[in-house]
Amino acid sequence: MGIVRPGIPPITDILLEAGVVGPEQVEAALEHQRASGIRIGEALVELGAASEYDIGWALARQLGYTYLDLTLEALDAELVRSFPEPLLRRFLAVPVMRSESALSVAFGDPTDRDALAELEEAAGMPVVPTVAAPSLIRHALDQLAGPRHDARRREGTSPAHPAHRATVSREGSGAALLAGHVRRALIADAHEIHFLPAADEIRVYHRIGSALVYAGSGPVSLTYLLLARLETLGGPAYDGEQTHARGRAVCPLGDHEALLDVSLLRIETGLAIVLGVRSAGGATPALEDIGIDPVDLACVRGVLDQPAGLVLVSGPSRSGCSTTLASMLGAVPMDARRSVAFERVTGTPLPSPTRLSLGAEIVRAAWREIVVGQCADVVAIDDAFTGEHVADVLGTDFSGRLLLATTDWSDSFALIDFLGSRPGGSQILADRLRLVVQQRMACFEPDPREPESHTARMRPVFEVLVLSEAMREALRAGASAARMRELAAADQHRTLADRMRSHREAGRISAAEAARLAG
Repeated sequence: MGIVRPGIPPITDILLEAGVVGPEQVEAALEHQRASGIRIGEALVELGAASEYDIGWALARQLGYTYLDLTLEALDAELVRSFPEPLLRRFLAVPVMRSESALSVAFGDPTDRDALAELEEAAGMPVVPTVAAPSLIRHALDQLAGPRHDARRREGTSPAHPAHRATVSREGSGAALLAGHVRRALIADAHEIHFLPAADEIRVYHRIGSALVYAGSGPVSLTYLLLARLETLGGPAYDGEQTHARGRAVCPLGDHEALLDVSLLRIETGLAIVLGVRSAGGATPALEDIGIDPVDLACVRGVLDQPAGLVLVSGPSRSGCSTTLASMLGAVPMDARRSVAFERVTGTPLPSPTRLSLGAEIVRAAWREIVVGQCADVVAIDDAFTGEHVADVLGTDFSGRLLLATTDWSDSFALIDFLGSRPGGSQILADRLRLVVQQRMACFEPDPREPESHTARMRPVFEVLVLSEAMREALRAGASAARMRELAAADQHRTLADRMRSHREAGRISAAEAARLAG
């Protein structure tokens, strides 16, 4: 929470009065702020209208603080090192001078109450805030803070140049830094954020579909802010010695939250941070909202209303199968029924009172015992039945239950053919298999009929295969995949290729996107 007093002029008025910026630049920055969620000072810097030194000076004048042109020669290295380095980096602060009664500290953001409180507790005395440019504070910490700065240089994470102007949001506690990136990723329909160290900066990329898209850069010292914020939100703790750490964090975004799958990897140039991003919103997406064709949707709901059977959701990595599985489980009637859900360690939460986040190998070894022991009526299993492990769904002791599971097979008929070739597989499939959903993520062009649609969006495309009685009889007779395709075509089954062709002809996806998905 800020400490700006009411009645004082906004920072833009101070900059306008000083002739640093003009009205048109302020208006452009306000528009950029509304679109990105960053602060107005950061927006002015990112647009090149002002420098971070201008913003620091105006902020100091607004608050009635001293603005410091921070230099290494003016700092006491021993005083700086007497404070925990992660604390200083997390709040973007550097101690300047200690007197008998107070500690003078230069802040990149002196409005952060948490920073003031924690530094006062660490110092054991009142803190007198001053203001300095964020890049100068980072440079000072890179040079002076803690005994590990030489090691960081050997690992390739040299400090950013003081004049470097980051396109990454800046905020002392790391809260706005992380939230800003997550918001931008969600707006761009990105499902991953990659923070990759390179030379004297950290480069940021969004994963949109299968492509990595450059999204900005900043000094590598921002890694400390990201790590501290992720750990505060429940993510993995990183002590600097691990090669890899993994976990999950929940990032607040005002009126909703985002779920972050966190991977931290120590590499030669520093620490690579990858965040899988999805909006939590407090609810599983409704089945009708994920994009299944209305006719297919009615068939899917009919299957999910049945008391028992096997439903497979199939597609390659990052095709949205986990979300579809969660939506299906949420649509299963649960009156007087017990569900057990095995979700990915880092993946979409499944809507069940009994959820387990276990590794795939552990799930494959223990799920039968757990399901039978818990007398579950409905079972959902995500990301355990990859490759030939999908044969585990053929267990005969699970008849009478509804089993929903994801797999990574890219052809529904090849999947059925493989399962049918297992001992007893044809008979089990004929009796239990109800539905196979095959899906891919495709980049859809903006819809001119929607006024707010200006950018391409990633959405799933579904192939829904409901087994007919003729297909069941064919399975019992050991029919080939080719024969199963013929029977499905006779039932007006539309393949993924058919659906992609329709989208391409209607101009909803480009020819290049259709070719990529076909390949």
